[in-house]
Amino acid sequence: MRPVSRARFSLVKGLALVAAALLLGAAWVATEPRRQQAPSSTATPNERLEAGRDHFRRRDYPAARAAFEDCLTIDVSHAECHKLLGATLGQLGDGLGGAKEYELFLKYAPDTHPQRAKVELLLDAFYGSGPGGARRPPRSRAAAR
Repeated sequence: MRPVSRARFSLVKGLALVAAALLLGAAWVATEPRRQQAPSSTATPNERLEAGRDHFRRRDYPAARAAFEDCLTIDVSHAECHKLLGATLGQLGDGLGGAKEYELFLKYAPDTHPQRAKVELLLDAFYGSGPGGARRPPRSRAAAR
């Protein structure tokens, strides 16, 4: 069997994260009715979350990223913003950045969150996709908090 380069494994991991973002991100974005809101300097985290979802639905990933980052500027522990920022970064080709946001989602989301198991599976696939790949941070929730 022919050896596979690290670059190819990185590409495979990045593509896997983008594919997962497409599959999972679309489901996460579609969980609430669509609302049109103009962002404001006094926006709440949930208003920025909704604005980001709207941009994500329209495939305007740079604007979605800005909205989710704004949400996290207001509330760094907003699990949904971390989850959707992870999906957005995956769409933008930043697999490692997306994985880091998914890790933060797991840190802040409750154990009963309906998307928690999907995110854990996605991260397992991302970090386990080959030699020389990204190293996964410890999974312990107690240590993360």
